[in-house]
Amino acid sequence: MAENIFIEIKGGLGNQLFQYAAAYCLSNKLNCNVKVNVQWFEQYEEREFLLDQFNIDLEYATKEELESFVKKKNNFITRFVTGKKFNNKCKRTDAVIYNQPGFHYDQNFLDYKAPTLLQGYFQSEKYFLPVESKIRDIFKLKASISSASQSILKEIKSADYSVALHVRRGDYVGSDVHCVCPPQYYSRAIEILKSSVSKDAKFFVFSDDIGFAKSILPSSKQFYYIRGTQDNTCEDMMLMSACDNFIVANSSFSWWGAWLSGNAEKMVIAPKNWFARESMLVYNCVDLYPDKWMLM
Repeated sequence: MAENIFIEIKGGLGNQLFQYAAAYCLSNKLNCNVKVNVQWFEQYEEREFLLDQFNIDLEYATKEELESFVKKKNNFITRFVTGKKFNNKCKRTDAVIYNQPGFHYDQNFLDYKAPTLLQGYFQSEKYFLPVESKIRDIFKLKASISSASQSILKEIKSADYSVALHVRRGDYVGSDVHCVCPPQYYSRAIEILKSSVSKDAKFFVFSDDIGFAKSILPSSKQFYYIRGTQDNTCEDMMLMSACDNFIVANSSFSWWGAWLSGNAEKMVIAPKNWFARESMLVYNCVDLYPDKWMLM
């Protein structure tokens, strides 16, 4: 088997970007290629593989390559690597399947060698900060955006002080793991952003539930609503990143919208509670947020 880094891609767009970015960083250090495992999407058709819309030189793992990992695992030639087993020092040459040991950043991640199959969510910029400029280059769309998105982009660029505000509902409603950010979070974040500048702020509201978003936000011409759908997911993220400042939801989608912004002076407000109350006791979110982001 070639000396490659393999990454299991799963989840929505934000998760896909986190996973590929981590694999790319490790492969860059090892001077090898990244191959993506997209088998997850064969089982979960409600999600779509979207990395092919970006400026990424994608290589796909073959069935034979992936079967070699399973074969080795079943023959006990290799083992799943966890934070507890092997002390996470990566001393075992047979440790070729890496299962992220927790939600926090794994300090030993870049010690792994090729070939390795990566499994996890890798939701921290620490996994790819060494190649930040390259990540920003490859996470640009290949094709031109639609005329509808161009019209919205024009509105964003014409605003004196643009703010991307994300209201995430969808599968968060009734979830035991995730939670919908409360109205108080948005009202306080809006107040902070307005008080920080003398310019008139214009809020570009990205949401999968426009009716709910309108019910919790002020009724004002300052708010411009953009309905998110699966058909325009990538373009919505690029539009979000074109804004000057951000009020993100507890969503990897708006996390990336804010992170991909090229505004060095941007203000980013994010919710402290990334998960539902019970899940916050399980997941260590200390490495999730970039240092300059404001948590509320």
